[in-house]
Amino acid sequence: MLGGYLWSRLNDGRDITAVGDPLSTRERECLAWVSEGKTTEEVAVILGVSANTVNRYILHATQKLSVANRTMAIAVAIRNGML
Repeated sequence: MLGGYLWSRLNDGRDITAVGDPLSTRERECLAWVSEGKTTEEVAVILGVSANTVNRYILHATQKLSVANRTMAIAVAIRNGML
């Protein structure tokens, strides 16, 4: 997990945003970690926030992408070049 945390910190200054990407940097980052198989709790530790905050970011991402769940959000984000 330390490696994940360090990777997260290295990318803090970079805002990799696809054209027309409605997601915030944190929402995208949470979806990326979940797509790598991390649990909500693991993502929270990596990002230094609470599990509730991670769930909130993912909820906002699913709403912005008009999908039903995090799995669909990840699929849509990958297909559209957001992840």
